[in-house]
Parts: sequence; C-alpha cells; structure tokens
Amino acid sequence: MEKVSNPKSALSTYEKENMWLPQFFSPYYLHRKNGDIVKIMSATYSGLVKKGERLHICEDFLLGICFLGTHCLAFHTLLPFHWQFQSKNDGSWHSIPLVTQLHLEMCYSDPNRRILYLNNIMGISFILDLQLNLVNSHLYKAARRLSCLPSSSLFHSKVLYWCQDFFWVQHKKEVQEKINFGEDNLFQITINGEKTLFNLKESWQMTKNSKYPLLLKQEYLPLHQIVCKIKPWDSNSFPPLLGEEEEDSYFGPYPGISRLIQTNEKKKFTLTEMLPSDPAYQTCCQLFHHSMPSQQTIVLRIFRLYNRNLWKEYIRNKKIMVMKRSHLNCIERHLFHQTDMNLEDLALCGLEPTQHFCVDNFGIAVYFTQEAKASTFMTSRKASFFGHNMVLAKVLIGEMTIEKPDSLVPPLNSEESQFDCHVNNTLKPTVFAVSNRHYCYPYYVIQYKNARDAIYMSN
Repeated sequence: MEKVSNPKSALSTYEKENMWLPQFFSPYYLHRKNGDIVKIMSATYSGLVKKGERLHICEDFLLGICFLGTHCLAFHTLLPFHWQFQSKNDGSWHSIPLVTQLHLEMCYSDPNRRILYLNNIMGISFILDLQLNLVNSHLYKAARRLSCLPSSSLFHSKVLYWCQDFFWVQHKKEVQEKINFGEDNLFQITINGEKTLFNLKESWQMTKNSKYPLLLKQEYLPLHQIVCKIKPWDSNSFPPLLGEEEEDSYFGPYPGISRLIQTNEKKKFTLTEMLPSDPAYQTCCQLFHHSMPSQQTIVLRIFRLYNRNLWKEYIRNKKIMVMKRSHLNCIERHLFHQTDMNLEDLALCGLEPTQHFCVDNFGIAVYFTQEAKASTFMTSRKASFFGHNMVLAKVLIGEMTIEKPDSLVPPLNSEESQFDCHVNNTLKPTVFAVSNRHYCYPYYVIQYKNARDAIYMSN
C-alpha cells in the first residue's frame, strides 16, 4: 500500500507562518521511492464541509461571511453546487469526489446531453438523465444536485439556446446582451437583418417563416473562474513568481520552490498540486482552454514539478543557448505536450524523445504544440479515473528549421552548428520537435478529462 502522511506537523515555524493553503484543505503526501506527490485534497474528498437541514448551499459561507458555523441550517461546500446520491441499502445520501463533482457538473450543463453514463465503485455503469432519474443502478436509488438559492449573487447568469435540427445551439453573445431576462417575456430583436420575435414564457422564437424552441439554462463556469468569486479557495493572492513566465534572461533557482509545502533533498522530485486561485494555475487554464473549450474539457488538477537535476540541466543548456543565439529575440517558449507517461515516471525522468505518427517528417524527438488541442492527437490512451496528463513545458526553441523527411536530428546551419529544433513553419510555427531532452523542462502537469470520458463515482 502507498504511504500517505499529513506534512503539516513536520513544517518549520517559518513554513507554518507562510502556509499558503486555506483552512479547509489538508494536504497529504503520496510517498514514492524516488520522490513525493503532494495533493491539496485526496481523490475521495467531496468538498462537503458541513451537512445542512435545508437543501441548499449557504451563500454566506462561500463569501466567507457565515458566522453561524455548525448552527447554520444550509450546507457548507467548497463549490456553489454539490452532487449527492442516495444509497439503496440505508437511504443515506453520499457525496461523490470533488473531481467527479466537476466532471458531472460540466456534462450536466450541456443541453445536448440527454443522459449521462456513470461508473460505480464496482466498475458497473448506470444512467443518470437530465431529470435526475437513475436507471440500472444497483447501489443508488436517487440523485440530487444542491445549489445556492436562485436569488444568490453567486447564481450564474442564464444562457439562451435555440433548437436547430434537434440540436441546441447557443445564441451569439450580441443576442444574449440584448435580452433582459426576468423582465420582458415577449420582445423583438433584429438578427442578421431579419426580425425575430422571442417569447421566453412559452420558450420559442419566431421569424417570418419559421418557429424554433428556446431553452434557458444556467451558465456553466469552469473551476478557475468560480474560485475567483468565493472565499474557501482563497490563497492570500500570492503574486506571480519570477522565472515562471517565458523569460530568456532568467537563470536562477527553481522559481516555484517557495510554493512547495516541504521538500526532501534525499528524493529526486516533488510534484505539488496548485490551488486553483494560484496565478500560475489561472494562466495554465487560460492557455489550455484557448483551444480546449471549457464546456468540453474539465481541468481536474495542475501540478508543479520540482526535479533539481532536470532543472539544473535545463538552466545549463539555456545559458549556453542564450550565449550562442544572442541574435534571437525569443529562446524560451511555453508549449504543450500530452503524454501517456504516469506522474511518477514523468517527474523522475522528464520527457523522452520518441517516435510518433509523424516520424517520417520529424524523426526521433520530443514533440510540442502551440495549442493544447493539437497535442491531444499525439496520444491514443483512454482516460483513467485521474484523466489525461498534459504537460505545459518550458522549451528552448533556439534556432528553428523546417522539418525534412527522414531527418533524425536537426541539420547544420550556415555557421556549421546544429539547428535547435524542427518546426512546421519558421514564420508562424505551431508544431515543435527538439531532439535534446534537456532542452525542455516539464514545469506544469495538467490532469484533465473530456466531456465524453467515463464519469467515475469513486476511485
């Protein structure tokens, strides 16, 4: 069995005074032979702080102003929604893991998902429909979704959909902005030069020749946008760390060392999960969701990787490249790489040059992409309970050249020195391949799931 421990008791006085985790989180270690994996919450933690007698979530708790504590009649949870399932055995309600809460909420918010398939602890699937009815469930007899009251300031705005060929399509932003929900149920708007009549009460819109159904749903927000509004995830608003951004002139120590709860110098690596309110977490999500829509992919966890040997090699090569390529404006880039490696192997060894389906063009190299979406096509493994592993790496691109068929390593330039990487386009490159494994450092590891990946009730 894996060894798990709570490191808070081992912290120094300085570390205790500068603890960056909010009070509702209890970090724990997964001790491995060569390193430690530190998570801010366990895989089974549901985010339920306190049960309530009333079936709604306390808005004051989320805002950090509920002074009733255990006397509050509402539920206290870490999110403005909370999923529970009722046991067939004793009728008790069970909360599901927080990562499953996030995955289920994303899928439930999609108006085109009529039913959801969930896998229980025995690996047997059952069905949950949009009316919260369960089908073929051997363990549960009912499901419920708790949320804040409709009058809550945290209650997200509405999104308007119209039905086209049996598929719900979201109205464009300019149409949404013209609609004043809750006041006028009947109004007319000109769309693409055509007058369209809307009836929100009866849920339809009508043009001169056609009539379409309407659907009004609560807007879905991903976790990194939710935590900016609620108090339990507050991490004291730490500023960004020097050296974590793309910066050719930084040659210092590992930037994220101050955000590690504790490091063991006898171990080769430490993987530390970041809080969603961390500025680096926010930046990772913005870059990731630029090509991976938040309505279709859910970020479950993001880790910082500390491997002192890999970092030293990366910085050593960076110094050499900056001196050799002083005429270049950009040496270091943040690029995506999806990998089938597990967390421990990735943290210990870093990214290894391999052959991919495009080997005829790139040869043996470590492949990176500008957009996260493009990197997903380089792996084929299905998501586990923990999801897919996407690396946002620091990469030394240096001097680039167009790929050539059957080229195993970059060719020589006019000065008889080797190009640093292959690209698909030197003016606007989107795919990069580096043959030197020390030209990249897997700084962030993003664990995510797609909307169509299996929803697991438990680990």
